[in-house]
Amino acid sequence: MFRQSAPASARPVTDSDRLRVFVSYARRDASDFAEYLVVALKLNGFDAYLDRHDIAPGEPWEARLGALLTRSDSVVFVITPASVKSERCGWELNRAVALGKRLVPVQWVGVPEADVPDALKTLNYTVFTSGQPFADPLADLDRALRQNLAWLRRLTDLSESAKRWDALGRDPDLLLRGAFLAEAVAWEGERNRNAPEIPPVLNAFIGASEDADKARQSEAQRRLREKLQILVAALVITLGLFGAAIYEWRAAVAAENNALEAKSSIDGLIKRIKVGRSKDEGVRAMQETCAAAVTSIETMATTKDPSEFSANADRFRQLYWGGMNLLELRQATENYDGTRDSIVHSLIETAMVRANGKLKEVENAGSEVPPSSLIEHAREVDAKCADFLGAK
Repeated sequence: MFRQSAPASARPVTDSDRLRVFVSYARRDASDFAEYLVVALKLNGFDAYLDRHDIAPGEPWEARLGALLTRSDSVVFVITPASVKSERCGWELNRAVALGKRLVPVQWVGVPEADVPDALKTLNYTVFTSGQPFADPLADLDRALRQNLAWLRRLTDLSESAKRWDALGRDPDLLLRGAFLAEAVAWEGERNRNAPEIPPVLNAFIGASEDADKARQSEAQRRLREKLQILVAALVITLGLFGAAIYEWRAAVAAENNALEAKSSIDGLIKRIKVGRSKDEGVRAMQETCAAAVTSIETMATTKDPSEFSANADRFRQLYWGGMNLLELRQATENYDGTRDSIVHSLIETAMVRANGKLKEVENAGSEVPPSSLIEHAREVDAKCADFLGAK
């Protein structure tokens, strides 16, 4: 029937070459040819099979053939008068198209063009002729089957995964993730115009995998934002507590320094008081305190430098507490006029207390410098001091 020559393209079989090929044929007029073709393809390194050897007697043929077609990478359809009319061959052909399998038509016995199934009419045939050498058309078939081999294998693997996902109610746990998803998306973009159409269920499978991956990334980002918010809040609280501790420490140090400075000033005044110059020294000290306090308040009310503002605030408080000690100092001297000095000193004290209260409001509100509202307090302190000192 055909010359029994060894296939010219036969070569050692390797794992990377084992493309799965299902041969669809009609037993009536192509049984021997199909058997020989399967043997030749196996010798060329393909995992070729047909239904005669793989379907058990009495087994539902549609279920079994469907499984064989699903695991194949390509389907070789043997064109003969019987195959183009066969119900079973027609079912195999339609099922292969639905699964997105690559179709490779092989003509063994010529048929009228009108009888060729529509799915095969636009494809190139490999023609085998009875009584002619087998090697040349087999080499052509070998080359046709090896085109896009890696892409077709991936199509089979992904199609099986998609079918399982669909059969199990599209379980989200079966979707692609990570590197597998990235590989599938890249594979999808590598399809050329001669490759079979990607089955709808596979498109849906990859699309659902991408959607689920985006949802996971979005959820991960949301959780990360929540963790960062918690971390930032904790950091703010920690820094706030640390800042408060630092502020309290600085305030304590400043208070201690102020107390030492005030004590030093008072000690000096006491020495001068003991030599009979208490009244003059007390007036001069109050005069200096008032002038320095007014200058500090005016500077705070006009400066745009936060550091200068802070330095003058510290200086004002030092003057404030120093001024408060003057009354106690004068009460210890023989020149103290209890009624008059108490009244005039309290006027200055009241003005400075108001200035200090306004300064606290500004600092607590976190207002930007300069706080011009302090000017009126500078004028009040200046006026009270002038009244007192002028009376002297």
